[in-house]
Amino acid sequence: MMKKEFMFIAGLYTLIQSIAVGCFMVHAAIANNPQGEFYSESGVAWGEIATVFASWFVGNVAFCSVIFALVFFIKYITRR
Repeated sequence: MMKKEFMFIAGLYTLIQSIAVGCFMVHAAIANNPQGEFYSESGVAWGEIATVFASWFVGNVAFCSVIFALVFFIKYITRR
């Protein structure tokens, strides 16, 4: 039972952290927009903003998943 709870907490942590990193990077991209790549007088380029968010979100999910997998694997090995 404890293993499922740890997996749920790890997944929830990964999801929340990845959303926070994605939002922060979108904010940084919009704040540092000298060429008008993300928004200009003609409107907001939602495709580019979504690409920035998705790339950082997926990268962070992959990184956190690998770290948690290593932690659970080491925990499993030391328990045997």
